[in-house]
Amino acid sequence: TAVVLAIVMVSVPAGVGNYWNPDADLVEAAAIEVDEAPLVLPSASQSGTNVTVASTDPPVDTAVGSDEPTEPMPSATPVPSTAAPPTAPATVAPPTSPAPIPELIRPVRIVVTGDSTAEALGTGLVQWAAANPDVAQVEVVSAPGCGFLLGGERRTGDTIAPVEGCDRWIDEFVYPTIERAEPDVVVSMVSSWDIIDRRWDTEQLLTPLDADFRNRLDADYERLVDDSFERGATRFAFVRHPIQDVFWLPAADAQEDPARHDVLYGVYERLASADDRVDVVALDRWFTERGLDRSEVARPDGIHLAPDAAADISAEYLGEELVRVALGLAGS
Repeated sequence: TAVVLAIVMVSVPAGVGNYWNPDADLVEAAAIEVDEAPLVLPSASQSGTNVTVASTDPPVDTAVGSDEPTEPMPSATPVPSTAAPPTAPATVAPPTSPAPIPELIRPVRIVVTGDSTAEALGTGLVQWAAANPDVAQVEVVSAPGCGFLLGGERRTGDTIAPVEGCDRWIDEFVYPTIERAEPDVVVSMVSSWDIIDRRWDTEQLLTPLDADFRNRLDADYERLVDDSFERGATRFAFVRHPIQDVFWLPAADAQEDPARHDVLYGVYERLASADDRVDVVALDRWFTERGLDRSEVARPDGIHLAPDAAADISAEYLGEELVRVALGLAGS
């Protein structure tokens, strides 16, 4: 794991600190070893063989403190009606199950990159991969305090300052990792750093709601994807991060504004629409559906996942979803 820069955005609750560093033995166990074999046999995608992965107990909605009960399925008892029967009964399509994952010849190679929230999420993916060595290998290359939007000055608290140390981290750390690891999928996640106030050529600070800000997001993220493919990535996945809940701040903060996050999500969607090698993983929706947005067990500081929560999320949902992405089965 490459940690390039540490910038404290705001003071966090006492005792929280950087609590998401992975265990060194797990990092070693999950490390990528390049194997030129294909992921699956050419005919395997037509088979019904499922990959079995180890799960983490208890399941995530228990382990990270969700108190929402599981609702029972509605009754299928028919309701009497006095209306005349239709001439042609309507046909209701049965619910579809996800396409089975074919048997893998080798582990899926996954490189996770982004800011400190990606690093915290990657801790869980590393733990999941170490528990499933035949399914996946995971490495994390992150830069706490940095995103993928380049240049300019940004507001951090009451300070407006140049983005020191962030403009070269992608070239110096991310791309060399991709060239070495030849990942089946690069996984990208950034939260606050690419949506907070910023300026480039003007005195006025811009937000993601301003056209120039959005254009720069589009250009820098498109460059990230294109350069990742040029350096050996097979597929690319943007993870929609859960919006921060900075509960310990005295007032609402810009990083909690859903409209700003929606702009970044829109960048992901446009890139995915333009290239079928790019996918978007809706972790934010999965997180919300399980009632975890305000869980201080899942995110002790309201921003970064706790290691146990990240591991449970990876075992219950994200790990298999990234395998699907690598196989071109995402959303199927």
